[in-house]
Amino acid sequence: MTTVIIKPIVVGENKEKLKRALHLAEKYCLVTNSIKSRVIFEPEVRENIK
Repeated sequence: MTTVIIKPIVVGENKEKLKRALHLAEKYCLVTNSIKSRVIFEPEVRENIK
């Protein structure tokens, strides 16, 4: 395995908070940080419309 692509879809009410949470998850994730292969993180943030 040479590359891992992670494409989560996150839905919530505050788009900025979701982006911040994804940034922190990418930075501190124990699993992705332990992978020796290249990891590409491509999140999609969707606002929950009521």
